[in-house]
Amino acid sequence: MPAADRLTDQVKPLMEVSSREFADKKSKIAWEIGKQVSELAPQLPVETSAMSAKTIRFDSAHQTRGTYAVLFTGTVVGTAQKGVFVVPERTLLALRKLGIPYREV
Repeated sequence: MPAADRLTDQVKPLMEVSSREFADKKSKIAWEIGKQVSELAPQLPVETSAMSAKTIRFDSAHQTRGTYAVLFTGTVVGTAQKGVFVVPERTLLALRKLGIPYREV
């Protein structure tokens, strides 16, 4: 057996968790959105250097979920306004697929 295979066989998960515990509600939301975005990513178009972007924001009921989805999906450009993001079509598609409403600014 090659040495690389033996090393792979010896690697164990750092932590096996049967139930997850979170520090707070936001950390649980971040984990959930991250997992959803990871599953969704193969269905999204590839980002290109020619970015057709839109400026968006979320209402208060969707602010946390929307912000994490924007950050986990890919390219995001911050603005001087709190809660306002400039995002490419790829991110808008992800938000629609995740059912997170947003408003164009």
